[in-house]
Amino acid sequence: MVLLPEFDFAVAAPPMRQRVVDEIANLLEPVAPGHVHVWRVTPFSEAELPAIEIRDVVLTERDRLSAIRWRYALAVDLAVTASGGSAHSAVRALMDSALAALFASPTLLALVEGLSLSEDEPGAMAVEHEGRRIAAETRRVLVTWIGGRDE
Repeated sequence: MVLLPEFDFAVAAPPMRQRVVDEIANLLEPVAPGHVHVWRVTPFSEAELPAIEIRDVVLTERDRLSAIRWRYALAVDLAVTASGGSAHSAVRALMDSALAALFASPTLLALVEGLSLSEDEPGAMAVEHEGRRIAAETRRVLVTWIGGRDE
């Protein structure tokens, strides 16, 4: 009988997809302290705004580089929501700050191969007027990296 060494899953490195999402959340926390959420499932109350929501929506294998290396692409939606009389201006400013934080981050850029705004998913802004003014904008960021088969 062959005994295999024990594997401690608690100390194993998380998959690259999770590492990317965690890094994005950490980078955006100073932009909107206490108001950055990953895959939020409940609507925001007005007291929780402005807020940034991060959703990693599509992971694809783009290119097979060798027998053991692939180029992956992860589409990450950033949704910014704000309220008040100047909600649309607040959303624009917060989205600009969020994107600047991502694209200027040496830690994110060292972790991944590339970072770009998706041209297929242009930014969309919506304003709601049901007794209150709430604006929201979503932008899609494409993150690429090279990794093994089980990334």
